[in-house]
Amino acid sequence: MGVIAGGWLRYDRSMDDAHARDAAATVALPDAYRLLEVLGALGRDVATWGSRVPMCAVTLDQPLLVGVGCLVWRASLDGRLQSGLTPREFLTAYRGATPRLALDAAAWLFDELASPRRGPVPVRAPDQARIAAALRAGCAAQAEITAALAARRAAEPGAPAWTTCPVCNGIAAHSFAQWQAGELPTDAYQVADRYLEILGAPHFGDSVGSRDWCIKRCGVCATHYHWKGDYEYLAGGSEDTITITRLGDDELPGWLAQVDARVRAATGAG
Repeated sequence: MGVIAGGWLRYDRSMDDAHARDAAATVALPDAYRLLEVLGALGRDVATWGSRVPMCAVTLDQPLLVGVGCLVWRASLDGRLQSGLTPREFLTAYRGATPRLALDAAAWLFDELASPRRGPVPVRAPDQARIAAALRAGCAAQAEITAALAARRAAEPGAPAWTTCPVCNGIAAHSFAQWQAGELPTDAYQVADRYLEILGAPHFGDSVGSRDWCIKRCGVCATHYHWKGDYEYLAGGSEDTITITRLGDDELPGWLAQVDARVRAATGAG
């Protein structure tokens, strides 16, 4: 993991080795989805800190610094923070990996609006303890969810895949969110689509405030969803709306054909 050195983050393998030897200081989560859920909960807990968000040490196939509530930043061997990954990109890159979270490692604060070269700043000691406690509680909660999903898969082998999927089990069949400029989307919207892949990207997207649609797919269980965005100009600022609906097997082929048609038209294929 990284240590602060001269304003930069310096990679120190001995710290990784020390944490690997100390099982009490780390916890292995079953997948990258669970990791982001734990860190997302922490981000909501410290939302009062403003634009600065905590970063915690995570190890997959290389040391990572995960920015809660923003992007995932990787620490290179020369100490630089590399370009960030969105949660969707992170899950695509590390699907199937078992991340290990250093519960008692030092945490930092990172300004979402700053250049990654500015780097993080150390968190005060009292808040370090608070972050460590929150991480432990979050990991325990995710362990319970993982066990419950496994038990349901064993008890109901014929149940739809989304019912025991770590991503889709928490997504409603139909989600709707509406907000005005300066406000934040509802939790239902955030939970519904933050981890789903967009088919046909970049010819399709889910930019908030756009009048468009796309089809999203879960990378774990292959459940598909229809996403639609809209907006209306009002005197107090535009009003954005988003709807997300789980697609049935009978609905999916028609939408996939439309996705394919737009991609072919945009690329000149076929």
